[in-house]
Amino acid sequence: MNPLPLKSYVRTPKILWYQADDRIVLRIMLAGVQRYFLNLDLDHMQFSTKHDDKLYYLCLYFFGAVIPEETVHQNLGREIKIQIPKAHKFLKWLRLHDEKSKNPQISIDPDKIEDTTWVTRRIHERPWTDFEEYKRENKITNIMPAGSSTDSDSSDDERFVKLCDL
Repeated sequence: MNPLPLKSYVRTPKILWYQADDRIVLRIMLAGVQRYFLNLDLDHMQFSTKHDDKLYYLCLYFFGAVIPEETVHQNLGREIKIQIPKAHKFLKWLRLHDEKSKNPQISIDPDKIEDTTWVTRRIHERPWTDFEEYKRENKITNIMPAGSSTDSDSSDDERFVKLCDL
C-alpha cells in the first residue's frame, strides 16, 4: 500500500510582528483582502482568508498568554493589523510562537526593532598607598588596629579553656 503524499492546498501568509510592554502587534501582509476569519483564544490564534484564488490559513500557538476579548484588528488595505493585549504585561516574549523551530513566514518587524543597550558602570580602582586614607574615605571604623590581641590580655578562648580545666 502506497500512502498518498502530503500536500497542503493552503498557504501561510507573511507575518511581521513586534511587541510593546502591554501588547503584541501582528501585521499580516496580504494586500486587498476583503473578508477574513479571525479567532483568538488564551493561547492561540486562527486566521484564514481567500485572496487571489489562493487559500491562506494560520494556526499560531503563542509564546505567552493573551487577552482575546480586548483584541483589536483592522484591515488597512495593504495589510491586516492585529493588536493583541498580553496577559502578563511588561514581560518580554522570546519569540511569537510556542514552537522552537523557526517559521520562515513569521519574522520580526524591521521597522520596530529595538536596540537594547545595557548601561554599565566601570569601577575605577584607585591604588591605595595609605590604609588610614582608605578607611577614612570608605567610612570604616571597626577594623582592628594592627597588632596581636595577646599582647595585653588573654582571649575569651583562653579563659574558656581555663574554666573547663577546673
